[in-house]
Amino acid sequence: MKKKTLLLSTILILFGVVTTAHGANLYFSPSGGSFYKGENFTIGVFVNTDRATNAISGVLTFPTRYVEAVSVRKSNSIVNLWVQEPSFSNIGDFGNIRFEGVILNPGFTGTRGKILDVVFRVKNNGFMNLEFVEVAILANDGLGTNIAVPDGEASFVLKSKPVYSPESVEITGGKQELSATSTPPIIIVREVRPEPPSGILGLWEVLPTWIKTITLALVGLATILLGLVIISLGIIVLIWLWSYIWRRRNIIEGWLVSFPRAVNHFTRRVLVFIRGAEKEIKGDLKYSIPRVKDIVKEAGREPPLKQLVKDYFSSIRKIIKRFFTKNESWQESVLDDISNSKTPDPKRSEDIIQEEEEQL
Repeated sequence: MKKKTLLLSTILILFGVVTTAHGANLYFSPSGGSFYKGENFTIGVFVNTDRATNAISGVLTFPTRYVEAVSVRKSNSIVNLWVQEPSFSNIGDFGNIRFEGVILNPGFTGTRGKILDVVFRVKNNGFMNLEFVEVAILANDGLGTNIAVPDGEASFVLKSKPVYSPESVEITGGKQELSATSTPPIIIVREVRPEPPSGILGLWEVLPTWIKTITLALVGLATILLGLVIISLGIIVLIWLWSYIWRRRNIIEGWLVSFPRAVNHFTRRVLVFIRGAEKEIKGDLKYSIPRVKDIVKEAGREPPLKQLVKDYFSSIRKIIKRFFTKNESWQESVLDDISNSKTPDPKRSEDIIQEEEEQL
């Protein structure tokens, strides 16, 4: 009886120990490795728990001498509601990452429950340790029991990127070998196979050689014949043009001789027209200015206002009519000079203008 009681007590004690040993822990993934200076790398924070968990919080630290936090990502997290948004700080000798969140009922039970990801950048060579300084994992038991067990550290080696240079290659016995201090580069060779042609080109590739030879010979012969046809046609056209020009050489010579004359005649007509327009404007001004002066002088003699206004508008009407009326005598003189291939006589033009003024 005593033996049975002792055995039962031992079983209960062992069961109680095992039961109390059950809990939850936070850990890093990956928990080790090496990274190069200047590179970014991502560390995930995960939870393992054998009891339903509905709240998780924690603070982890890292040495700012070797790394700096770049960002915190919450994608694919088991946390449904963040009481404290994940944040990071790079101030001081040791930076920190803080987070606190809630998992809705029935909570989380299992392994590799992702909490968040932290992106670090390597600043200097050395060794880096990540560890939790504060952890709370609350069970979904209505009491908020903290079932977290101490765990969760990670260590990383931080180093400079290897530089391969000609100095790192030693020649031994006629063979090139990398020195023992350098890491041989990884060379990936991939065979690139061109795609087979399709359509007419694909058909050409499968034809026998003798068919290709005959085809190329026929194409070459056809090209030569086409070239001869084009050359002969060009010769025929040149002969026809030469014959056409030769039969009409007298007409063409006449064109060549008369062309300078036509240009000269046109130039003279333009010059005569310009001179005529100049004389026309001068004549109009000589007619208009005295009329305006007469009106001004008449106003100084204090005539009846009605008569003064009447004379004024009469003079203005004559001036406008003069400007918009061509000098027919001058125009006839200019046309006569053009027909006789002469330049208009300025003195004759002034006489004609004077006669028109007297008529007006």
